[in-house]
Amino acid sequence: MIGPAVSKLNNDFFDFAVKVQPAFIFIYRGSHIRASTVRKIQKSLKNTYVIGFNNDDPFAVGYPWWQWRHFLAC
Repeated sequence: MIGPAVSKLNNDFFDFAVKVQPAFIFIYRGSHIRASTVRKIQKSLKNTYVIGFNNDDPFAVGYPWWQWRHFLAC
């Protein structure tokens, strides 16, 4: 959830979104997608809707605090 691989993932995700300019972006279990990346997409692509879904309960007892921090920040 941290480090250069996550940074690269977020940069590549943003670059691809700008290139494709989709009407919708569906993020399934976006635990690695940073809130700043989503905000950047929303700012750059005014006609694109960003939708997030997660099938687990990020508020459930037993998960470490850091596991869902990006998802919850979005």
